[in-house]
Amino acid sequence: MKNALFITILFFLLLAGCRREQSLPAVARVGEYTITAAEFRDRANYSPLPASASLEQYKQNVLQALIAEKMISQYNPKPASLADRFAARREKEAVIETFWKKEIESHIKTDDEQLWQLYLKKNRQRDVEILSVANETEAEMLTRAWIENPQSVRHRLQRDTLQYSGELPVLEDTLFSAPMGKRIGPLKFGRRYITFRVRQEWPLYIVSRGDFLQKRKSLLKSWRRLQKEKLFARYIKEHFPRQPYRLDKEVFRRMTSFLVKELFSAGEKRVREKMTAMLESRRELMGETVISFDNGQAWTVALLLRELLTGPYPLSYKSEGAFKFSLIKTVRRLLDDELIYRQAVSKGYERAPYVLWQKAMWQSAYRAQKNKKLLSGNMKKSRAVLDSLEKEIPIKIYHNVLDTLRINPTRMMVLKKHFPGQTIVPPLFTVGNP
Repeated sequence: MKNALFITILFFLLLAGCRREQSLPAVARVGEYTITAAEFRDRANYSPLPASASLEQYKQNVLQALIAEKMISQYNPKPASLADRFAARREKEAVIETFWKKEIESHIKTDDEQLWQLYLKKNRQRDVEILSVANETEAEMLTRAWIENPQSVRHRLQRDTLQYSGELPVLEDTLFSAPMGKRIGPLKFGRRYITFRVRQEWPLYIVSRGDFLQKRKSLLKSWRRLQKEKLFARYIKEHFPRQPYRLDKEVFRRMTSFLVKELFSAGEKRVREKMTAMLESRRELMGETVISFDNGQAWTVALLLRELLTGPYPLSYKSEGAFKFSLIKTVRRLLDDELIYRQAVSKGYERAPYVLWQKAMWQSAYRAQKNKKLLSGNMKKSRAVLDSLEKEIPIKIYHNVLDTLRINPTRMMVLKKHFPGQTIVPPLFTVGNP
């Protein structure tokens, strides 16, 4: 669907891509860290290391990089507060991924008849006139005017050609089930009130079994996404019949003004450095409560900024308006994440094997990057430090696991679908590697 008229609740578009969870054996142990087969597989598949002469050599390069990372992460035993905060955020994301897999994805059932019906839906294309406003009273007034005197609202109407994409199922089901020529509405979708009239409809392609089979893979992907959204909406309705948090609008307004002045005006560069400085400041605003949860807990401005700093949702710096809108959108996503996370923890998903190795992987990666500065970028010093650590830190490689582990390298960093801007794995540690 190629229009941008509709603003929907963002967490209903949350896409979970948690990969198959397995209890896999260890490839190696490096001091306090274990390199699981699951971690090795993902780091090898989704890290942009230079191409090697063979897969075996590539696996050895990945292994050496991971061993170096685990050793360097133990080089400086002092607490790495910021690095550990980022690692804690990645751990939270792993818990949320596990929730999606256990509570949502496990209930999705698919057969060819359902895919065939989706195939027929996607073949439909409609020419639609749309009246879209933000205010309910205005929407009712303009709808009456459209019926009684169509010319009076002609300048407010937008006309678009829509096809069933499955991206906005509630809205699209309404549009594509409406009778031809009749004005429908106003109906509320997200934050807009919409009245529409279907002018005509025509097919996109010639329906055939062969065409269906060619498109089956993409249809299955669309079907699973649709089912995830519907099941998640049902889950939210059952467990959160009312909004479980309250936003202090005045504090949020002052926080937004502060961020516009301190972040947006400075531009996109050095954002992490500036946000860290804000958290360390003694401004009175930092201690004010901006969000109150119904369980008695609360987020101060400082806590919310910490979530913004470590979260995967980027802010827009195209304009001041875009910055403010992206801030609101990001805060909503962070709140949705928090609610899902609490549900997941109540079910014990923070102890899932997938979460445990994700936690260890991100913690060692962030700590290694922090300790990397201690090596001053000097290759000789890096090599000397690694040689010294090899003598101090016990390393055991399980060649029987490594040799039989299958990988399929993409040679590139891949982003998570459900957490925009966040890569599936951290970059491999390279300083001092042979």
